[in-house]
Amino acid sequence: MKYFIILIFAFNVSLAQTINQDTNIISIVNPDISAEYPGGMKSLVTYLNINVLGNIYLTEDEINRQRIAYAKILISESGKVDSVSIIRGSNVSRLDTLFKNALQKMPDWKPGELNGKKTKQWFSIPLRIEFR
Repeated sequence: MKYFIILIFAFNVSLAQTINQDTNIISIVNPDISAEYPGGMKSLVTYLNINVLGNIYLTEDEINRQRIAYAKILISESGKVDSVSIIRGSNVSRLDTLFKNALQKMPDWKPGELNGKKTKQWFSIPLRIEFR
């Protein structure tokens, strides 16, 4: 049985974070230019297929469990992955761990921009595994 990763970007939340230097207030807004994984979303799916599914064998019981996980990542002004958290697990802890580790080890992204300056950007990445 083959596993395929499907990223569901219809629910993707992508927000930039800026800090007003005078007031020290953090603002969360949509960036003018969104951060981008090298090679785009198709390359991100390929990366996750290799680094998550390429490293796991699911038992019959695990296959029958919930197979959607949601992660939140922060891309820094330099394009590095600064923060990764699983906000909803797949009910298969080994899979969630592989997902988190793969996200932490991603190559640098092209950072987002807001008002001509590089900015931090949060992404919510839902991950669904489909069996064919």
